[in-house]
Amino acid sequence: MDSVEVRGRIVYDGECGVCQQLSQWLVASWNDPTLAVVSYQELGDEGCAQLGFTLREAAAAAWWVEVGSPPQRGHRAIARALGECTGWRRFLSRLMVLPGINALCASCYVLFARYRHRLVGPVACRAPASV
Repeated sequence: MDSVEVRGRIVYDGECGVCQQLSQWLVASWNDPTLAVVSYQELGDEGCAQLGFTLREAAAAAWWVEVGSPPQRGHRAIARALGECTGWRRFLSRLMVLPGINALCASCYVLFARYRHRLVGPVACRAPASV
């Protein structure tokens, strides 16, 4: 079987239940074999460096990496990944980067990322609080 070259990927925290569920949801929402999800733990130091960020930066936020473009982090990474979907998800991605809403999304993402270790239940995050 021929391997498909990846043109875009979301890099997430493989130890975070929310991140895991969202990445699975994205895979199910995409109908494009050139898109992928990968945990930063799978990439390691060298893999992250090849994509344009450090392991520590990957632990702090999600990243979107696309061939020919600089990597995007945080809410912009999520917006870009949603932009590869269809329907309301694509609309949401465009909404997330509009002036004003962009700042709100950025603030919400920072808060979520900072306190995700406090989540409980089936989507609990196992990431350390110091990230």
